[in-house]
Amino acid sequence: MNKIINTITGSNPQEKIESETLKIKQLMSKLIQEYRPDKNMCAKTKLVYTDRLKQFKIPSINGVALEVGIIAEGREPQLKQELCKSLVEHYQKRVVLIENINSSINYCCNRIFALTGISDKEIFKNLEIESNFEFGRCLHDSNIFTIEECDDSWQSFIVKPDQRQPGNQNWYNNLSELQTTYLSTLEKLFAILEEINNANNQVDEQITEEELDKLSNEVAELTENLNDTVNKIYTRIIVLKTETGSVLPDGNITQDMTNEQRNLEAKQRAAALRAAARMKAGLPPIPPSTYDPDKIIG
Repeated sequence: MNKIINTITGSNPQEKIESETLKIKQLMSKLIQEYRPDKNMCAKTKLVYTDRLKQFKIPSINGVALEVGIIAEGREPQLKQELCKSLVEHYQKRVVLIENINSSINYCCNRIFALTGISDKEIFKNLEIESNFEFGRCLHDSNIFTIEECDDSWQSFIVKPDQRQPGNQNWYNNLSELQTTYLSTLEKLFAILEEINNANNQVDEQITEEELDKLSNEVAELTENLNDTVNKIYTRIIVLKTETGSVLPDGNITQDMTNEQRNLEAKQRAAALRAAARMKAGLPPIPPSTYDPDKIIG
């Protein structure tokens, strides 16, 4: 038997996924608090910068204005308002960039945790950034990740296939590929957020509009590729047939599954195939109210 692939450093890849995801979400929570403008931000910003602008000569003001993408043309009273508006718009772009990263993380983690479960369901609580994980899976539709949208087939306790069973090697090889892909991109996204976080808060030394647009485009490309790759691997995993026997929390292996368990696994696999086919065809998920597992056609 070939050795199961594991390209992730560390003895527990899942723990690394959880810790690295928490780390980037904590940074995003910090930044989102700093960057999200309130309705009075423009007035506050104007008050803060009015005194500073008075100290500058027109060429200096123009230099500051150009940094945030506006041209003064000697219109000092109007410049103050335009500078304020540009600052607000600049930080709104930062918020959108952060929210796009978070949306991708949630998309990927819902699929990863649906396969592996999680060691501590409390670690993502009390963050400013959205973390809508319910840490389970819907057996009738593998692309539903909330109890509310699922029917009574929701499975909150995830038991992975027995890694010691030869027939489950392919399942774990694919899982390793999924985890490695996620962590590799997460590292790049974290570096982008750190670059923004480390920028000097002085207006004339701040990240320019051009630089921010470049970072936003980079984030869009990274997250689009990540979401697409994760979904493809996840869809591949959920339709794999695994050998009987699962690893329990105490490390022991269960006995062979009962006929009822085998039937449930077969129905789940057929449901996953059907859900994947509908998604590929651009069709919506099957509504839970009309779901009948006994009538599923793979």
